[in-house]
Amino acid sequence: MPVSIILVHGAWHGAWVWDAVAERLRAAGRRVLVPTLQASGERAEEPAEPVTLDTQVAELAELIESEAPARVVLVAHSLAGVHATLLANRMPERIERLVLLDAEVPQDGECALGALPIAEEYQGMIETFRVEDNRLAPLPVEFFGLPEGPLRDAQAAALRPHPERPFTDPVHLSAEPLNGLATTYVLATDPPSEDGKLRPIAERLAHQSNVKLVEFPASHMMLLSHPNEIAALILDGEQG
Repeated sequence: MPVSIILVHGAWHGAWVWDAVAERLRAAGRRVLVPTLQASGERAEEPAEPVTLDTQVAELAELIESEAPARVVLVAHSLAGVHATLLANRMPERIERLVLLDAEVPQDGECALGALPIAEEYQGMIETFRVEDNRLAPLPVEFFGLPEGPLRDAQAAALRPHPERPFTDPVHLSAEPLNGLATTYVLATDPPSEDGKLRPIAERLAHQSNVKLVEFPASHMMLLSHPNEIAALILDGEQG
């Protein structure tokens, strides 16, 4: 039975951010699932009050169990690296590989922001960008690194507030963060995300024998600007 590829978006985005990558993967004959996280992106009208990191992860786990009868390649961008970390810990038998695009990967007891070496600075960000209904307003589009132009304009128009608790809920892990699963970590280098603040995460993971580190010369939004190359990276680790 063929492996399914699941593409999970990061904060303030939705399933739409994967459209070009998903199109290329499907053209290559792969089965692709592209969920939108609770109260996010295309589901931003849902109430954020009951949404936690665990409820978002549980919904992804249900998708894997119900829609992906074989094992999955789990691809996570940015904040969704936290969700992937928990899924790798909770259901490793269902995951063939992880592909993490410029993603946060917390250690036991950390939250998404605590996975970064600037957690205190991000606490200030939460206070600044908190809006009603327990959401954080999108960061300025310049933060994500795309150059000025139609692609960045389209991104800016599509950004939506994101529930707060997936940023701040700590993770509880019973094994190392990626649980020994084969992993490709793709680190943006041009420009480096958040002035290079994701590099310590990438380098920590790269010391694990199961992790391949790829330094990619694009911005945090490499999935929008370089869909051909990102689709190729996702396919690159296939067995066979």
